[in-house]
Amino acid sequence: PHVQHVIASDLTPKMLEAAEKHLTEKGANNVEFKIADAENLPFEDAIFDLVTCRIAPHHFPDCAKFVRESARVLKSGGMLLVQDQVLPVDSDAAKVVDSFEKLRDPSHNYAFSQEGWESMFRTAALRIEHTEQHIKRHEFITWAERMGNTPETIAQLVEMMNRASDAVLVWMELENWNSPDATFVNHHLIIAGRKA
Repeated sequence: PHVQHVIASDLTPKMLEAAEKHLTEKGANNVEFKIADAENLPFEDAIFDLVTCRIAPHHFPDCAKFVRESARVLKSGGMLLVQDQVLPVDSDAAKVVDSFEKLRDPSHNYAFSQEGWESMFRTAALRIEHTEQHIKRHEFITWAERMGNTPETIAQLVEMMNRASDAVLVWMELENWNSPDATFVNHHLIIAGRKA
């Protein structure tokens, strides 16, 4: 309701079909659906006021290219607004947290720290106007089973946290670990950058 026209895009037709079904049920009639690769957007330069991407970039092979492509298709004064998983600044802890995510979901490519995201935005000539992090708590077993993880993989994930450093444990905020009620958190970054 806040914009005149939206182009919703995804690389996979099934995801796009699900989005179309969801938005049609919500009564949206100003949305066009288009298959698109986020790293090679099939749009002309400088045509969008806003590009958004939510909780997908950690799957992209080349996230920096996605940011550059988003900047390319933005009009002057347009904004890129992204939400995605974010890693701790500590590089050793970041490797463990990212490996935990990738073991659970092999389509996970790589998440970045906030500093990594800010660097990609600056390199694409986007002026950062807003950043915020928020934390989401997950039920561990439900989270792992959602991706069809075997009991063996779930055991590997448990053991990874049992051996983790204090920096990882502080970041993940484990509760009731080694029990059926185990939970943990992951962190998300929302970052907004404007094209000059």
